[in-house]
Amino acid sequence: MKAAHFPIALGLVCCMGVAHAAAPTEQTIPARRLVEVARAALPATASVAGIKITTRAIGVPPDAIVPAGAVDLRTEAPVGRWPRSRVAIPVEVWVNNKVVRTESIWFAVKAQRNGFVYAQDTPAGTAAAKLKMQSHEIDVADASGAPVESPDQLANERLKRGVHAGWPVLKSDFEAIPDVDRNARVIVHVRYGDIRLQAVATALQAGDVGDQVAVMVEGAQSPVQARVEAKGVVDIAR
Repeated sequence: MKAAHFPIALGLVCCMGVAHAAAPTEQTIPARRLVEVARAALPATASVAGIKITTRAIGVPPDAIVPAGAVDLRTEAPVGRWPRSRVAIPVEVWVNNKVVRTESIWFAVKAQRNGFVYAQDTPAGTAAAKLKMQSHEIDVADASGAPVESPDQLANERLKRGVHAGWPVLKSDFEAIPDVDRNARVIVHVRYGDIRLQAVATALQAGDVGDQVAVMVEGAQSPVQARVEAKGVVDIAR
């Protein structure tokens, strides 16, 4: 009896050995590898032009389970403003020259450099010449615009929004002060042929040299149109 069963048992062992040696149908790509490949696609991860850039992966996906085969991980550099505080890098997983999966790896980005910050809360309309600033390290990745490199860049400009102490000084915070500002006092030159007179008025509109603006001359009952001649000066021809 034992001899009769021996060939059957041997056959089972052989079958089991073949099944164990079969090639796997799946493979695992560790999440850390996806992160490394995505980070390498970022434009910079070191100090560039005085900016120290650091990145931290956030919301890392789990390990990727993909079909067995030759793996190739492909990425592209991010588009748009750089550096910025949050950026996603898509990683395409290719197996045997076919895309089988795409994972987006998010990074928190800091880009620190020396710059200027506001020393105190300041309302909109304040002339740049009256602002108090101080040198400080700023994170340009988190800023909403380009930082001001020097206060000299702000000649004849004013704040177009209120700011708070500690905020970075950005070019987008400012606007040019017009040659004639609304509600500002202006000198009025009045011409009647060869006769020239001078008066004082309040501008009802803002304008630059060459613009027509409405002004209310002192003592007048109604506004008149005047041409902006120079900063704080308008001309009325009769």
